[in-house]
Amino acid sequence: MQIQQLNLGTEEFGVFHQVPEVLGLDRNSIPLDLEQAQLSPDNPFFQHAEGCGFVCEKEGKSSGRVFASLDQNLHQHDGQLVGHVGYFAFAEDTASAEALLRAAEEWLKGKGVTHVHGPVNLNIFSGYRVQMSGFDTSPFPGEPRNPEYYGKLLEEAGYEVLATWSSWDLPPDFVKSSAEYFKKSASQSPLPGLAIRKGDVRQLSEELQRLYRPTMEIFSSNYGFSQISQDEFLTAFIHLQPLMEADLFHILADDSGKIGGFVFAYKNAPTDHTRIIFHTAALLEMWRATPVVYELASPLWETAAATGLPVIGALAKEGKTTYDRSGPPSRTYSVVARAL
Repeated sequence: MQIQQLNLGTEEFGVFHQVPEVLGLDRNSIPLDLEQAQLSPDNPFFQHAEGCGFVCEKEGKSSGRVFASLDQNLHQHDGQLVGHVGYFAFAEDTASAEALLRAAEEWLKGKGVTHVHGPVNLNIFSGYRVQMSGFDTSPFPGEPRNPEYYGKLLEEAGYEVLATWSSWDLPPDFVKSSAEYFKKSASQSPLPGLAIRKGDVRQLSEELQRLYRPTMEIFSSNYGFSQISQDEFLTAFIHLQPLMEADLFHILADDSGKIGGFVFAYKNAPTDHTRIIFHTAALLEMWRATPVVYELASPLWETAAATGLPVIGALAKEGKTTYDRSGPPSRTYSVVARAL
């Protein structure tokens, strides 16, 4: 067994991108061209971070890969210095996975890192979490997807679950009843001075530029938050444009034009779509736990209900959600951690 360290920008780094295909693995919802853009020295992320790839070869064949990164903009807590491991692609082989993770950890430890979290592909805007349940379900765009054995490999390598998120498969009748509930709740206590408009999907880049600053404020308390540039923010979301529709993208603003939040969903395919994925609901703290929640959510749920399609309530963090009324989640995902 041999571990090869691969530096960004070198010709040799191409081997890293080839590993999923060699192992016959899905790319975890990251198309090759997007992965190559993310793992490029030209990615603005690397203006405030550094990273290194590792590939394992066992008995002359690729058996896995991992990428280690350290982000200087990551919000740290409790005196820890957290580094990340991501872009997982593992064969079902404990020895290879552990050797790769140990190599990545040693590189991070040399940078002063005290705790490792993963999988995090550079930051939470590029992709994170390992799927832990729901393997009998059909994957959706943007879902962290991996073989079932990944959880066991990480556990055997000494990692423990740090946080968990869930997704629900919501039938059309649940979507319809929820839409009626949100509409009724919104009409009972409308708030003056606020307006909700459709997002302009055709000019998504310009809309994302307007959303950048409020989103950074809204997400600042999220797990793994890192202050990223506007260019990084655009890169994180612009690839969803072919799946988005204006009726599934709504923005909240006050009389002065200040954006207070947004919601968006997207189709599972540009054409012949069969599901809608509810991806993000974001509100400034001042509007949370107020009737604004219902006002912002109502048009999205009504639009989805009118299609008659099932909905994926995607990637909700731990705690009470609207989706709970439909029953237990269909899928779960975790970030795991290990102290060095």
